[in-house]
Amino acid sequence: MVKQRIIAFSTFLKLIELDEQKKKTMLRGFLRGGGFNYWRPLQVLSQEIIQNKLDFEGLSSKMESFAKGHQQKYNKNALIKILDWKSKRTLLALERQGRFEYVLGNSGFTVKMEPELAFSLNGSDYLAHVWATNTPTLSESTFSVGLYMLKLAAENHGIKSKNFLIIDTVKDRSFGEFNILANSESMLNAQSALLGALWQEINNTSNSEVGTDVGDYTPPPSFN
Repeated sequence: MVKQRIIAFSTFLKLIELDEQKKKTMLRGFLRGGGFNYWRPLQVLSQEIIQNKLDFEGLSSKMESFAKGHQQKYNKNALIKILDWKSKRTLLALERQGRFEYVLGNSGFTVKMEPELAFSLNGSDYLAHVWATNTPTLSESTFSVGLYMLKLAAENHGIKSKNFLIIDTVKDRSFGEFNILANSESMLNAQSALLGALWQEINNTSNSEVGTDVGDYTPPPSFN
């Protein structure tokens, strides 16, 4: 019987982008269960920026209590990009949306989503996920599949009248619903089937004792 796993949205986006061999490597890591939440400072502090509670000086100070070394550097860089992104827009902060999930077919995976940003812009309400991992670089098709699934999952959980964004702080770009490609549903189904087959293979060849939730874990960026 295949093990059931809950993975974070960023982890799912990364899996889409990897080739089959790298997918297997990442999936084998899930057998250990758990994981270090590298992006917790970004998740906690992003909305404070939208709420005008955190400027550059405040960010520098707060990061000292959240992280050290590479974790501090990369989280701070991403948050600075959010500061810059916000400075070019007039936003009204909204209450963040609670966690909602999407069951990835029969793959054995459930993707959990907790958009970091919630705001109103030009009379429309938005939920936005922040992508901050250096590698891999996400393609248009990956953003499209992610947005399609994000929107579908929200609707399945009764979250109405919201628009969705993915903000890529690495490449300084953002993707909205107008970027969703016509074949996003078929691409999502194909990825679900592939991940399910690979996960079944890995489970069949492992006798490891495993946990039940890889939570918010997203592999950190490469340190080049």
